[in-house]
Amino acid sequence: MKAEIRIYRAGDEARMAMRPDMAAQFAEMAARVHDGPKWTLVQDGEVLAIGGAAYDEEDTSHDLWLLAGGLRPRHWWQIFQRTRGLIDELKIAAPHERIWVQAIPCPGAAEFIERLGFRASVEKGVYYA
Repeated sequence: MKAEIRIYRAGDEARMAMRPDMAAQFAEMAARVHDGPKWTLVQDGEVLAIGGAAYDEEDTSHDLWLLAGGLRPRHWWQIFQRTRGLIDELKIAAPHERIWVQAIPCPGAAEFIERLGFRASVEKGVYYA
């Protein structure tokens, strides 16, 4: 069965086998997903990834986030398309607010983020749109 992106359901994160680097990042987030719009990538009932945007009231900006397990290239394409759509939605809703994302140190992360249209900030691994 083909993987599909659907609206996030509470507890999806507990059903996902995360990559070790993502699991460490999730632990830093107190093992909870952020408020705000979020989605889940599923295939055959298995949760493959969860992503979304969290609003930062202090900076009046949005932070994109992603938790993922072992993904295939076609899954990354689906994530790219959904994330691009989310960025467009955020830009329409709040055209003057920045959107931020931080790349974890893994091969391809920076290139993926740059393909989404983000630019590198002065802080290493941090990008904005």
